[in-house]
Amino acid sequence: MLKSELDEELKVYEDLLSKIRANAGLDENEVDLTEELFNDLIGKLKSQWKDQRIRDITDILFPNYDGRQPEENCPIRWPGPTHWWWNGVSIKNTRELENGDFKIDLKTYTGGGEYDTLNGFIIKAEWLNQENLKEFLHDLCRKEMARLKVISDANDLAQATRDLAAAQEAVAKAQSKLGR
Repeated sequence: MLKSELDEELKVYEDLLSKIRANAGLDENEVDLTEELFNDLIGKLKSQWKDQRIRDITDILFPNYDGRQPEENCPIRWPGPTHWWWNGVSIKNTRELENGDFKIDLKTYTGGGEYDTLNGFIIKAEWLNQENLKEFLHDLCRKEMARLKVISDANDLAQATRDLAAAQEAVAKAQSKLGR
């Protein structure tokens, strides 16, 4: 369910609650009880919507696919240490943070009776509201892959620079031993 669809459904309940409040046939206790029931229902709908969107996001970021196929045929997925997770994931735990983001703990079956976990993965609150979730998340994955590539390239360059400096030092020592 998209955020706009949730908002439409919540608006129906809020409008109905307004009509109930305006009805002179109910006493104050009945109105209060009805209001409480509607607020509970609205809270449950919002919570169920968030839970479903988080499941949708994890299914897109960590899809289930045939890990034996060539890499170019694999679906776009979240990069990093979990790039080899081909069984998809299950959500072990979800915590909503003060800023509205969600911290989730994930688990996947890796084969041979073994499981792996990813704890503390952050899902940004604004991701839940995206109308075209799959396109948005695939774009996010591409950007994260590019960011990690830049970091990897910078690390490779730094290592090559250190290796070159060490080689130059070794050459200088060898030359000094030869009396040059």
